[in-house]
Parts: sequence; C-alpha cells; structure tokens
Amino acid sequence: MLDGVILGADSRVTFQTQGTCRDTLQKLIFITNHTVLGFVGDITTAAHLLESVRKAQGERRNAVILRHWLPRLFAYEFAKFPNAAAVTFMVGSVIPGRPNVIEKAAAAQVVVNAVHSRPSGSINGISPLFLQIMGAPTPKVRVPSQPEGLLYTMQSPDFNVRSYEPFSAVAIGSGSGLQDKILQVSDQIFFGTIPNADVNWLGRSMNHFLRANNVESVGGSFPIVKISAAGLFPMSRSTVLITKRMAYELTFEHDRWVQRNKTTGEEIRLSLPWEIDLAIRTDHKFDDLRPIA
Repeated sequence: MLDGVILGADSRVTFQTQGTCRDTLQKLIFITNHTVLGFVGDITTAAHLLESVRKAQGERRNAVILRHWLPRLFAYEFAKFPNAAAVTFMVGSVIPGRPNVIEKAAAAQVVVNAVHSRPSGSINGISPLFLQIMGAPTPKVRVPSQPEGLLYTMQSPDFNVRSYEPFSAVAIGSGSGLQDKILQVSDQIFFGTIPNADVNWLGRSMNHFLRANNVESVGGSFPIVKISAAGLFPMSRSTVLITKRMAYELTFEHDRWVQRNKTTGEEIRLSLPWEIDLAIRTDHKFDDLRPIA
C-alpha cells in the first residue's frame, strides 16, 4: 500500500482424511508491532516453526533484520523437524522512518489493471491522490510521511524469499484465485476515497471469492490486519445478510479475533497454531459467508 501493508486470511482447518472442517484457527501471527506473518499448509509444522521464532527472536524487531533471519531459521528448523510437511509463509512489515518511494508507472498500472479486469471495462473514478502522483515531475515519487512496506513469501523446504513491490498483491494456498478478484478492484484498494477503502475492498474481494467459488477448504470469517507506521490495526466488522436474515460480527478482543453470529448467539474464538487441538476432528464451522444452498 501507499501507507503500509494489509494481510487477510480465513480461519479454516481442513482434515483431509475425514473431510471435516473447523473454523477455529488464527492464521495471522503478530511478530512485532510492525510485522505480521500469515501461513498456509501443515499446522503442526507451522506451529513448530512459529514457536521457534518466539523462542529465538530476542531483540530482533527490525523488519529488514527479520527478512534475512526468518528464512534461515525456518529452513534450519524445518530440516530437523520429524515428519515436517509443506508450509508457506507470507510476511508483511513496515519500516518506520524509511520513506515509501513508489514508481509512477506502477501506480498507473493499477488503474489499467482495473479497467481491463472488470467486465464493464470501466472504473468508478480517479482519486485526487492518484492524480497527485501522476502529476509529479519524476518517475519515482516519495509518499509524504508514509513508511516503506515489505511483502514477501517463503515456501518450504528452503524458504527462499520472494518479494513483492508496492501496488502488488499475492494470495497463497486454496485462496490463490483471489488475486483475480483483487485485480478487478485494485484501483479502489490502492486509491479509494471512502474511509478504510483499502481494508473494505480487500474484505469484499475475499467474501466475493468465497461466494463465487465455494472452495471447501476456505471458510470462516476473514481477519484482516493493516500494518502502518503507527503499528498494527486488527480490523473488526459487522455484516447483515438479508437473504439469510442473519447478522454476524468479527471482533478483535484480548489478542484474538472472535467470530459471532449475533442472530443465533454462536461464537467461535480463534486459536493460535500452537494452541489448537488437532485431535478434535468434528465439524465446527462458521459458514455465514458461504453461498446459499
């Protein structure tokens, strides 16, 4: 983003052998006040690697230091972990004090992508911020008072870093097809004018992906966190589905997201990977967002 990085995830655990699902897992892990890690893949392996970060991190708080240290730690721990299985991590960070410098061509490509991705071939409007960037006399523009962001992925077993530039989006795991949905509204995500446009449009893209594709291994509510120079902002939201006559909310309480169906009273509090009990293999879904059968 121009002013940070946004990560979103589902909360579904899928047991392949039994075909059961539990929407009980928090897949966004706060590493520091300016770094968040998300993951897909084997939960036992991910939990072990994340626990190793918690034990060995020490004073490593700087986003650049973490970017070099995390892949080395993960590769080392993965190699010696019995029965280690595939896992992929996505990391978002910001570097307070280091200015965000963007390329005008990349900003223009956001609008071009939106135009060519939408069925109508049109966009809703151009924000003043976009026009300000395009009006700069240089190919690169320094965004006033905003920090440089880092977005990268690492995949087992080597955990080599793949980095993404500003105005990029990436999706991993079962939701990888979400990138096409993001592309269609990328102008609104990056240059929207409504309050929290970036978070709102990313959330809408995630919801629409689920409703359009009904991927069984993607489910539950979608926690989203924005990382800025001021720190981490876990997002809460309320939604009413008129067609189902239900209201539900996702709130962040005491370091955890909580899914609530306000109509039925059902509540599912998410667990961190090293807390979740994988021996419980019965369905426990929060399916308010799924398509109507």
